[in-house]
Amino acid sequence: MCTDKLNITKPRSALPMTYNANQYSTIHQKANSILKRDIHDLQVIPSLAIKLLRLTSDNTNRAAELSALLVSEPALAEKVLSNVNSTVFSHDQKIKSFKQAIKILGDSEVRKIGIRYKF
Repeated sequence: MCTDKLNITKPRSALPMTYNANQYSTIHQKANSILKRDIHDLQVIPSLAIKLLRLTSDNTNRAAELSALLVSEPALAEKVLSNVNSTVFSHDQKIKSFKQAIKILGDSEVRKIGIRYKF
């Protein structure tokens, strides 16, 4: 994260008229330098995470759509199945169905697993 600070607290139109074009240019160059340097620190949100958040955000039952998403992402599917089959949920038999896993875990838990997996 950048620690440089620009000492501009007013919008450009409110700056005193005593600033000349060179001073504006210097401020503009400094701002661009900061932005270019910090852009590399931004994380891209994977499309899978966006889909997962969309499917689990409105609390409607979308087990079929979530199952299809899990099928398209085997590593995430493995995480979901290993969580549902962990000793925390202690079932008599191993859960192998994504729909059943989603039903047991709930959308919120599937979302948490997906976010932890992708970030």
